[in-house]
Amino acid sequence: MKLRIFLILCLLLLSTGCSLWQPADCARADIVCVGLVTEFGGGVEQGLNNLVWKEIQVAKSEGWVDRVELVETIDSRDYPFNIAHFSGDGYDIIVTVGYSATEPTQAAARKNRDLLFVGVDQEYTEKQENLVAINFPVDQAGFMAGALAASVSESGVVGAVCESESVEEVFLYCEGFYNGAAFADPDIQVEVLYRSGGSRELFFNDPGWGREIALKLIDQGADVLFAVGGSTAVAALLAAAEREVLLIGADQDLYAVLPEVQPFVLSSVIKDPAPILSQVIATWVFAGELPGQQFPGMVTYAPFHQQEERISEGIRYRLVDVRTRLQEGEIQTGVSIQEIGEEEPEDTSDQEADEKEGAQETGDDQVEQDVELSD
Repeated sequence: MKLRIFLILCLLLLSTGCSLWQPADCARADIVCVGLVTEFGGGVEQGLNNLVWKEIQVAKSEGWVDRVELVETIDSRDYPFNIAHFSGDGYDIIVTVGYSATEPTQAAARKNRDLLFVGVDQEYTEKQENLVAINFPVDQAGFMAGALAASVSESGVVGAVCESESVEEVFLYCEGFYNGAAFADPDIQVEVLYRSGGSRELFFNDPGWGREIALKLIDQGADVLFAVGGSTAVAALLAAAEREVLLIGADQDLYAVLPEVQPFVLSSVIKDPAPILSQVIATWVFAGELPGQQFPGMVTYAPFHQQEERISEGIRYRLVDVRTRLQEGEIQTGVSIQEIGEEEPEDTSDQEADEKEGAQETGDDQVEQDVELSD
């Protein structure tokens, strides 16, 4: 009877997305435990959640920590409760993932000064000794996507469908894409269109606009498409796949998260917490302190999957070279954050496209040209 009740309780806990915690050991001073609170909207099987979990498991396999557990966030309102489960059960290090977990993570760090909190893909303006952030240079990711697009384009035209440029990460991704394509091929025509104007309720969820702009860019000759911006971007990618255009994803491997477009996925630029996350954990465990509160993650290419044969050895080598030199600071993306007003401008997609085309020649002069990617 007791076994039956226990099994029922286990099933109830699992159905709510919770893990089974074992607080007794973690409360001991000689046992080091790490808990992961995943990003809302994505399971641990793929994307950044998966990569973070793998890094935490590295810390376990190396013997730096004794126990690792995770809880999947089913609802964004659950972050404080999920974090509290770990802090209340004596976990020493709590890792959270995603921008939406920023405030709950900060609040928990204030209440639990003896624990380490690590926010992946987060930034903090408030300095706390027990709170660190791992963030990613998405302008470099966009630059890499642009370099890839220009390297394989046969039409000489590549495009990007982007959410509002008032969103800092979107701006960095998409301006990086523009500069990366121009860097790879000074003669390439690059079209980057933002969703300007319209209802704020449609932020990251304007599939009609995403589809319309994708088809517009394809009609203008684009044979490689990059897209950033939630459901808006998904609609653009689906529309491009219908026209058999090559696709580049952002943040996570598009091939894994959108099976409908797999035959046309060229690659994706993804955020990779390795090896910095496991190093942060080890440093805290053995030194008891960290040299700073902000740590840079890496960005890299996802596999080329069904498009492997399209990527020649020459292109592959040069793409790796560009990624390495970006990381080492030898190549600058040429992208900087501009002050963006609270009010968004009216929809000027056509005008933006004309201005981009006219400014491309002068823009190329601002981007270093010491690596040639085109065959």
